[in-house]
Amino acid sequence: MEFLEKILRKITPSREEYLTMGKVASKVLTAAYSVLNELQIDAKPEIHGSYSKDTWLSGEGDIDLFILFPSNIPLSKMREQGLYVAERVAEKLKCCAKHRYASHPYLELHINDVKVDIVPGYYVRTYEEVKTPVDRTRLHTIYVLHNLKKEQRGHVRLLKKFFKALGLYGAEIKVQGFSGYLIELLIIKYGTFINALKSIAEWKPYKVSISLEEAVQPGKFNEPLVFIDPVDPRRNVAAAVSEENLWKAIAAAQAFIENPSECFFNVEHADREEVFELLKNRETFLLALVYHFNRYLPEDVVWGQLKRAERKLKNFLERKGFKIFSTASWYENARAAVFLEASTPTLPPVFERKGPPINAQGVKLFLAKYSKTGAVAGPYIKEGKWHVLLKRKKRDLTEILEENIDKIGVPQELLKAYKGIRLGENLAELFESQEYVDFLYYWLRRKEPWLECVEN
Repeated sequence: MEFLEKILRKITPSREEYLTMGKVASKVLTAAYSVLNELQIDAKPEIHGSYSKDTWLSGEGDIDLFILFPSNIPLSKMREQGLYVAERVAEKLKCCAKHRYASHPYLELHINDVKVDIVPGYYVRTYEEVKTPVDRTRLHTIYVLHNLKKEQRGHVRLLKKFFKALGLYGAEIKVQGFSGYLIELLIIKYGTFINALKSIAEWKPYKVSISLEEAVQPGKFNEPLVFIDPVDPRRNVAAAVSEENLWKAIAAAQAFIENPSECFFNVEHADREEVFELLKNRETFLLALVYHFNRYLPEDVVWGQLKRAERKLKNFLERKGFKIFSTASWYENARAAVFLEASTPTLPPVFERKGPPINAQGVKLFLAKYSKTGAVAGPYIKEGKWHVLLKRKKRDLTEILEENIDKIGVPQELLKAYKGIRLGENLAELFESQEYVDFLYYWLRRKEPWLECVEN
């Protein structure tokens, strides 16, 4: 397929990019060695991630510098010293740094427009020595360098770009998709981009268990997709992939195998005016619950709480009688929103309440409760059960939400940050970034991007 060669040329870093990344990598490594020597700290700086494996995409290169300590150092001391070393490296490089947090604190800085993460961890040789999640990264790098052939790096890039165009690239909670490491393992397993897609097209959630080293123990993992980490058999590399996203990957792979096209790799950006038009002409009820945080929270923590809030809000409103078509979330610059799309803004004035079967316990209580109250109709028997028609006390969705916002089960951190509800066309301007515009556009359309490829 000639178009794959064309795409590969676009997504493979240029000579200039390699030179820039090489200079930045050398600069941060030199600074790290210098700081460790000055402070007389026993630790080793190493660069890992997609740059070290040469599987990064053009325009998306970043450097992951790990400060690796001996395993006999207590965890609290490792974190404290590691962060101090990272801060001193940033000072030496005269860079403004931001504190971030994953499994433990790390530092993010930018050099020549290249993002550099400086991450403390332990120097490990086997999975038995792993103490924190980041410790495996070194083992992942070694495994990929030993097992991914040079000519397969392009296939990794193609599969990354394919998933990126589908919105399925990334294992973070925001995405719940395929990590870079998982994609590298898929190419090691299946050899080429096309063979990987052919295999994915045959997958079924909860029926796929893949291993490169040893057989998968039945029942050990219960995620929709299982790929045993070849450097740590206790871990499922694909644990982050949600069932919905796995189905999306399967459908897209099937479509590509049947109708291969360059179109599958395109990432189209939306215009804010297009979003306004979609909102303006929508014949459903759209709203967003808005949150402003006054303190830093790790991004994965926020996204986890937003996903939980989506489920709680949807379940609450459906119990009240609303039809919720879809939910979504967004987080950007210490502000967040949970989006809901309902069929209508209000409920009908009357609803039917189902009671017990006519020969079941509880019939007397049901009849006593509703026989003498202001029921619109009933109690009456329908399909072997008692029923009654009742008037609703509250019908407005927004009003019901506002009155019950602290009783729904939304995480406390979100309740503290709650700033109210926004409706309709106002949703288009909640956040400023192009990424948000794209998110809202595709959420409103909810049309799988690859469908454009098979319709033309």
